[in-house]
Amino acid sequence: MVLMVQTNIDMQGYFNEFCIWYSSRKQASALGKYNQSVQNRNALVREQEAEAIKNKQNLMLLDLTSNFEQLVGQTKVAVAKSGVGKIRKCFKYFKI
Repeated sequence: MVLMVQTNIDMQGYFNEFCIWYSSRKQASALGKYNQSVQNRNALVREQEAEAIKNKQNLMLLDLTSNFEQLVGQTKVAVAKSGVGKIRKCFKYFKI
């Protein structure tokens, strides 16, 4: 009888250890899935931030191009108004 009681206690101990192992395994799996979803979300956010930066750079480049074209136009008008172009043509004929 004593041997049978001892065996039941050992079996109960093994069962408890198995339950703890199985439970911790399930928790580790759930934690791993959660961490993976967090990393996926972070990667998506970083991709969106990179896209926003790229779009902002494109807008800044368009603005810079527009400002440069406006400056070139203003310079051409100012040179034409000042008569510098006429003087250049005179120098061209005199080969100065």
